[in-house]
Amino acid sequence: LVIVFDDIHWSDTASIQLIKTIISEISIPGLFLILSFRHREENSPKHFLSFLEYIDSKNYITQLELSNLGMEDVQNFLKDAIGENAIQFGALLEFIFLTTHGNPFFTKELLKELYSNKALYFDFSSEKWVFNSLVIQKISMGDNILDFMRIKISSLSSKTTDFLKVAACEGFIFNKLSVNSIINLSEDEFNFSVKEA
Repeated sequence: LVIVFDDIHWSDTASIQLIKTIISEISIPGLFLILSFRHREENSPKHFLSFLEYIDSKNYITQLELSNLGMEDVQNFLKDAIGENAIQFGALLEFIFLTTHGNPFFTKELLKELYSNKALYFDFSSEKWVFNSLVIQKISMGDNILDFMRIKISSLSSKTTDFLKVAACEGFIFNKLSVNSIINLSEDEFNFSVKEA
């Protein structure tokens, strides 16, 4: 059995205690836990820092540090996404790497943003992807992933942000009826909010 706890740096005290209890039960045969969290930061909650000290003290726990993507990794990502023969491929690669610093999530989201704003588009006449660096000057992206996500969320309609607030309380998978019983959207409005989010 594999259990994945993602982003545990945001966990509350009770959740951390649950994970700690599971970890302490080393006699559970066939159990494999994967915990993901960001680097230790000064503003991390004390209960999380205490938990990190706890797992550091356990010799049966293996920790792997995943770093950001390198330039070659981003290049391979772009090759897989759009092919290497894109017009201005080098400029696109440099722009994405310098903007995202190799953050995988930011890289993917930035590529989607470039496409949705037509800074990156497929030219059917040349059968190549085209990167239009002039369009980028008009796109507001922020300096890092947090700024980028704030800008993205602030561009959503108020109905969609209300939908997200309620749906987030239920988790990644939510019940349409229970969410809609709180926000009271029409079927079309609900579907639009899901699509826009």
